[in-house]
Parts: sequence; C-alpha cells; structure tokens
Amino acid sequence: DVVIAKVESDVSAVLEETVNRLPVSWKDIQDASERDYVLPGVVDALRSGKWPDCMPGSALYNFRSQESHLTVKDNCVFFGERIVVPRLLRGRILKMLHSGHPGQTRMKLLARSYVYWIGMDTDIERTVRGCECCQRAAKMPVKTELTPWPETNRAMERIHIDFAGPQEGKMYLVVVDAYSRWP
Repeated sequence: DVVIAKVESDVSAVLEETVNRLPVSWKDIQDASERDYVLPGVVDALRSGKWPDCMPGSALYNFRSQESHLTVKDNCVFFGERIVVPRLLRGRILKMLHSGHPGQTRMKLLARSYVYWIGMDTDIERTVRGCECCQRAAKMPVKTELTPWPETNRAMERIHIDFAGPQEGKMYLVVVDAYSRWP
C-alpha cells in the first residue's frame, strides 16, 4: 500500500507539473472538461471500465482506441503525461504554442511534450497555414524560369539520350537527334 501511494503521488506531481506549464489553470481545465461534449463520457468510461457503443470515427471511439494510454485525475483526462485539452481551451493552447511563430514542425514537437487532443496535428497545421507572418517566413523554393533548349540548325548538332525498357526483358539505349527528331 505504501509503494502504491508513493507511485500515485509521484504520478500526480508529474501531471500537475504538466498543467503548470500551460497558459490555463488546473481549475480551467476541470471546468472546460466537464462542459466538453466528449470528455465526460471518456471519464465515465475510464472509471467504470465500460465503453458505450459508438460509431467508428466518432470522438468517443477514437478515445476508446487509446484507452490503455488514458488516465483520469480530478475529472481531467491525461494521455500518458500529457493533458487532454478540452475543445474550449484549444484556441488558447494553440495561441501559446504559436507565440514566436516557431513553424509547424517545432510547434507539433512542443505540443506533443505537454498536450494532446484528437486532431491536434491538423489544428496546428491549420493555425500555421492561417498565419500570414509564418507564410512569409516559410522556406520557399527558389523559383527558376523554365528555359527551352536552343534551336538547332543542323543534324547531330545536339542529341538526347535515355534508356527505355525493360521491353521483353531488354533495356534499350535511345538516341534522338534534336534537329530531325529521328531516333
């Protein structure tokens, strides 16, 4: 009993530390979790061990598939050591993650350290795509203008070579004259 109590207190300390790093309080998460349209059902299912029948693709079904990673503390759901953010608070969390415009990859990396919700990557991608500042700073490939081959004035002035095949088990070296276009 003593060992179990020690483990539970250690787990509680880790979970509380996770929440302390967020721009919302523990109370905000509790209140928003209770008002969320999915999380109360997840809490009930995790506590009772019985999941209601739900359609594949539904939010509750998606949580059910992650059941082994979910825990409940004070009516808040955790995915491993990450807090499951209720829908009402996701905008604030995204805003905090996006401060400094870290870009899509870094923002996802940061989010995966502290928070979780189903569709989080999609929400992060949408946030970054919708940010004008991020789009201006994004790595843009250098645009090069396509230049056609110069015209040839006589046969065999320029040739084009490529492999063709396999055709009936054989490879062919194809040479085409640029002037006459004769293979």
